[in-house]
Amino acid sequence: MNINLENNFRSTVEYIRSLPSEGPLHEYHESRAILYGLYKRITVGKCSEKGGEQPSMIDIIPWIKWKYWNQCNTMDINESMIKYISIVEELKKEFIKN
Repeated sequence: MNINLENNFRSTVEYIRSLPSEGPLHEYHESRAILYGLYKRITVGKCSEKGGEQPSMIDIIPWIKWKYWNQCNTMDINESMIKYISIVEELKKEFIKN
């Protein structure tokens, strides 16, 4: 694993965690779900191996989380980190505009 990439990913995660709980990212939207899926792929592994069975759609939040994590199955960890960082950088630009 690329140490610089891993350090950049960790600092990006810390940035996300430092945002206020009522901030723009914490409103539920697709970018947040995508970041969740990427984060789980990077830190836990493939959903197909570690995610268990697909939750029922009646249980919407667990189902959405599972869905976005499962969509990252084909990505390797480095690719997932690069995408995570890229999405956060784009969101930062949006936060500054608003």
